[in-house]
Amino acid sequence: MGAYFLAPDKIFPIGRRRKPAVELIDKETLRGWLGDPQVFIMDVRSPRDWDSSNSKIEHAHRFDPHKLTPESIRDIPRDKKIVVYCA
Repeated sequence: MGAYFLAPDKIFPIGRRRKPAVELIDKETLRGWLGDPQVFIMDVRSPRDWDSSNSKIEHAHRFDPHKLTPESIRDIPRDKKIVVYCA
């Protein structure tokens, strides 16, 4: 399928424009994908940021970025759109 990163509203490219290895999406695109069973959302905020946040995406899967290992990511589906966000 593909991997996507939720990006800020504006991206300022540096240097030559190249197609990113993953597609950047905005919050409106993600909002349209919420509830789609073919989308797997990963919340990779630090534990402190996650704990102190009042904004959490329902049904997002929590991954501590400091503890990612081959074992911890084994359950990430390979046949779905993967959205990774950290803000």
